[in-house]
Amino acid sequence: MKTKLNLLFSTPVVSITEPYDLSDEEKNYLTSQEDLYQTTGGTLYSKDCYILDHKSQYYFKKYIMKHVRDFAYHVLKINQSIEIYMTNSWVNYNDQYTTHIRHNHSNSLISGIFYIDGADTFKTTFFRQGNLLEWDLNYTESNIFNTDQISIESEKNNMVIFPSSSYHEAPINMNEEKRISLSFNIWIRGEIGSNRMCTKLKLK
Repeated sequence: MKTKLNLLFSTPVVSITEPYDLSDEEKNYLTSQEDLYQTTGGTLYSKDCYILDHKSQYYFKKYIMKHVRDFAYHVLKINQSIEIYMTNSWVNYNDQYTTHIRHNHSNSLISGIFYIDGADTFKTTFFRQGNLLEWDLNYTESNIFNTDQISIESEKNNMVIFPSSSYHEAPINMNEEKRISLSFNIWIRGEIGSNRMCTKLKLK
């Protein structure tokens, strides 16, 4: 019996393996924030939610936006007449035995995480929004069809980019060294939709 497997839908998560080596000035600014919030799980994050707008982060932000635009225009195939820009950016700190709990990013279309310090390998786990079959069927092995979570590993000075609606988390930091990452959100400007479908909208 001949069969053909059709893969219908997918969530794109891009691992950027072109590292960005932070300068001393860039890294010192990002890793020395003292005015912080705290979340459930123990994550501390900067109250400055526009941290990449600081003059010391100009080239770092430029590197991030280059890869975000590539993701938006060449992976998601967003029309290039629509402008992509960064809204929020902040630094996360995880001391030993704290964790970055499961969450997604509201008021955003595209998000990303850059891994600054605290480990050689960083893991981010992404979750399916609902189990495909809704039953625990004693699977003989885990694969992309039956699992509801997939972990992606990245090295220091690399990042991942993903749709903001995707739920994700980081594991408990078991190292004595503080784990530090940067997160960011992306929005758009321009005309979207169409008059034909009565969906035209101007975003400024």
